[in-house]
Amino acid sequence: MTGLIAVVLTLIASLGYGQGKLVVDSSSVSFRIKNAGITVNGTLAGLETQLAFNPKKLKSSSIVASVDASSVDTGIRIRNNHLRKSDYLNVAAYPRITMTSTNFQKNGDGQFLGDFIIHLKGKEGKVSLPFTFQKEGAYYILRGSFEINRKDYDVGGKSLILDDRVQVNILVKAKEIE
Repeated sequence: MTGLIAVVLTLIASLGYGQGKLVVDSSSVSFRIKNAGITVNGTLAGLETQLAFNPKKLKSSSIVASVDASSVDTGIRIRNNHLRKSDYLNVAAYPRITMTSTNFQKNGDGQFLGDFIIHLKGKEGKVSLPFTFQKEGAYYILRGSFEINRKDYDVGGKSLILDDRVQVNILVKAKEIE
């Protein structure tokens, strides 16, 4: 659940565009899930990315990203430690969460859809990430959001109080260098 969020941010952490290369200035991955009817917000950090994304050359674009699953942060240390255990992210056995792009398509001016294979907690799944990629001043801004089912990745076991749906939000701010 939370690891997937980090992976998505990781895969967008550095982008190839135009004649130069984009270098990430700042980025964030956040997630939201309900637990016992209460919304829990969290983040993931520490991205590593190998990617070449060019909006004008989508067929040759690719993104491979991974994140340290132990970077999960909900603002409550006890909960963070619990999320790192085997019934959630199992960071001892699966320390990294990885996403690899398989396809990109343009959905409008500055709007794209990326298809990815995710490796999370020993499971492999597919996710589609709708995102915008637009220039704002000196920066290129990528914003995306998607939802996963935590049960698809055996995260959180059979909890009856934990919602199955996890909302993932991504924001990347990058500058082009020559």
